[in-house]
Amino acid sequence: MDSTTLIVWHSFLKSTSPDQQKLLFQCISSELLVELQRQSPPAHSLQQKVEPIEEELKQIHYSWLAPILRSLPENEIKLFLSFLTSDQIKGLKQSLLFSNTLPTSSILGTNFLKKNLFEMIATEDLVPVSCLPPDPLNGLLDLSLEEFASLIDLLSMHDLSVEIRYIIETSKLKEIYALLTKAQTAFLKTLLHKKEAVTFKKMGLIGWSGDREALRLLLLQRGINRIAKSLYGKHPSLLWHIAHRLDVEKGQLLINLCTALDHPRALAILCEQVIELVNALKSNNLSQNL
Repeated sequence: MDSTTLIVWHSFLKSTSPDQQKLLFQCISSELLVELQRQSPPAHSLQQKVEPIEEELKQIHYSWLAPILRSLPENEIKLFLSFLTSDQIKGLKQSLLFSNTLPTSSILGTNFLKKNLFEMIATEDLVPVSCLPPDPLNGLLDLSLEEFASLIDLLSMHDLSVEIRYIIETSKLKEIYALLTKAQTAFLKTLLHKKEAVTFKKMGLIGWSGDREALRLLLLQRGINRIAKSLYGKHPSLLWHIAHRLDVEKGQLLINLCTALDHPRALAILCEQVIELVNALKSNNLSQNL
């Protein structure tokens, strides 16, 4: 029995009365009962329905789909594009240099194509978003692409705050601050008044040559690293869903950087940093300054 089925079964059993549970437990094997009891309850009620996992396709960034579709003949590409979102279609047409008009498929045909395309991109046993266990980091799934980019930018300020206080060259400081958004600058100033709780390997800003693109890339990596480390140990499907909502380059970096930290307290602190900024972005306290 796959993970999603076990979670739905577990949710259903928990929603019944003790007497009903007792009767139902008599109908299943002891092995299955053990498996069910190991399941964490989902974050949302599953009493109404669980959407088919292929419905997650509409949340996937088009760059993950491009390599798959590029290997197909033109008539099949048209069929798969026909049911995607407007943003996905626009991105894929540009990526694939595809300008043909798209056909209209029946509901049955569309469902068949969705299932096939999702099976091509998801090679593991995934749990739908609605079945994920409760976790404060589930809030990452509520962010738009723009908000997620802002989260990465702001988290990178934790790393920048560690090193920038040791730079004494005024010209170099001006160059660094010129790269930052208003929100980043304001957040960085708050961080400079306290000691950073979780530090990673130095970025080497003292020897920075002035290459702006190199610094932007370095800050991007540092921001993604903090999110990735905070996701370590969480449900693997949560990492998959988050990574595939980002473009393939950022998403793959997130997956690669999701490794264990040496200190359990560091993980808790990183989670707090991420959650604090996610809540601020969702309440529009920071994004308005970007």
